Amino acid sequence: MSSFLSCNFTNLDLDTLTQIHFQRGRFLPYHVCLRNGSSKLPEIVRCLYHLYEECRHRNVSLAKTIRFTVEKTELLMQKDPMLKVVHLVRDPRAIISSRLRLGKTDGVINIEQESKQLCNQMAEDVILFRHLEKKYKLRLKQFRYEDIVRPHCHF
Repeated sequence: MSSFLSCNFTNLDLDTLTQIHFQRGRFLPYHVCLRNGSSKLPEIVRCLYHLYEECRHRNVSLAKTIRFTVEKTELLMQKDPMLKVVHLVRDPRAIISSRLRLGKTDGVINIEQESKQLCNQMAEDVILFRHLEKKYKLRLKQFRYEDIVRPHCHF
């Protein structure tokens, strides 16, 4: 994550450099350069210029991640004193439902185990986030996904 936020793309793995989020918006020239999404290293290295150019002209870098623990966030905050973090917390039932719908789970057989693991990780994140809030004060903000989305949804 720190490599991405600091425009150090050579430290990123091939999977990250060929992900779908590079196919839109300001990253489109990079994607076009890859010639139909090639994942060959020489092509990627040749096309990195487009990512550097876009990144170099930014005053603010923003990254949306999923399954990124608060523990990892603390490491990034220690490295970068300018980093600000918005932590979005979602109802674990909705997360599991979404994973099932998208096929991102091992199926119904392991749903109980996966649910327990998710809830344990979320509980750990909440405790650590409270600690980090005291330490980093104005650099951290936490929101509940449902509080942001629900007022705008019409069921």
